[in-house]
Amino acid sequence: MKRLLATLAALMWLMLPAGGALARDMYDSPQAVFDGVNLTGELTGDDIEMTLVYQNEDRSNFAEYLVDGAVIASYERLAPVGDMEGALALVRELLDAQGMEMQDVAIAPCAAVGNQMSGESYRVEYSLGGQDDRLICRDVFVRTDEWLYRFHTLTPAGLYADYQDRIGEWMASLRLEEMDAPVRYDAAEDPYPRLSMPLSGDQLELTEYEQYSAIEYEQWYAYDGGAVLLSYERYLPCADSLTAVIEATTGMYESVSELTGALDEALTAGLGHPAYRVEYQTGDGVSVWQNVDVFLLTEDCALCFHVETADDGYEEYQPVIDSWIGALCLENTGA
Repeated sequence: MKRLLATLAALMWLMLPAGGALARDMYDSPQAVFDGVNLTGELTGDDIEMTLVYQNEDRSNFAEYLVDGAVIASYERLAPVGDMEGALALVRELLDAQGMEMQDVAIAPCAAVGNQMSGESYRVEYSLGGQDDRLICRDVFVRTDEWLYRFHTLTPAGLYADYQDRIGEWMASLRLEEMDAPVRYDAAEDPYPRLSMPLSGDQLELTEYEQYSAIEYEQWYAYDGGAVLLSYERYLPCADSLTAVIEATTGMYESVSELTGALDEALTAGLGHPAYRVEYQTGDGVSVWQNVDVFLLTEDCALCFHVETADDGYEEYQPVIDSWIGALCLENTGA
């Protein structure tokens, strides 16, 4: 399932609207503020997670959900286009840049949705990928004078029959309404612990949030204009050994250097769980980054506080980084 979710997520990055020309690091957390009229509807499923959300400076926005770990659904407000050919050209351009193409495209007016929302509405169906990794997309486009709205779904072909009728029900529930935030289906309190520190909001800029599962997430911030990047990360439980911790913190890099790591007794005592500090360098020899990780092991999950900065600036920021690490605290402990 992890490989499936990675495929779906990668495809959704390809489908982001070109009108905003957003880079990955401009995505906000699931608490993003919307404004004005937006497309919304009713999703149904046993597990509905908000995975990506943003509102851009031009007020285009995007809210993505993962339903039952199988279907991606998104509500999008995009820059207006002259007609449906313009809307499809936008999607094709994004896919072409990645060597992909829309296959088996079918377009039909969607009168029921259009009449309900007083806009020109079309239902668009197409597929992506090859025989072994085929994905079925069903979209509804609503064109108004001010915006192009899109409801987008993406489903692995092998699961499509299980969700076909349900996607039709989601489409039937579509509506335009004034809203200041996307709908949260996972609004219940997070039962798992997380790391935090008392750093004021004006010192940080939230740059990215991704929720991979009920446990796993990454939340990235920039400090001092991006000179220092830091993240709170949560993973599935990890074995209590330095070898396992090093693999968890550095395994995603092709190579690391200047690697050191050890159990930090002061952090372990202060946080009440085994806490390791791992330091290492990454980069290509031209751009070298110094990385510092605090990796905390609990019964339910592993928590990581990660900091990285250019190696030639590390000495300047080291006292600040050490003060952050010293201020780390554990929340949602169930106490």
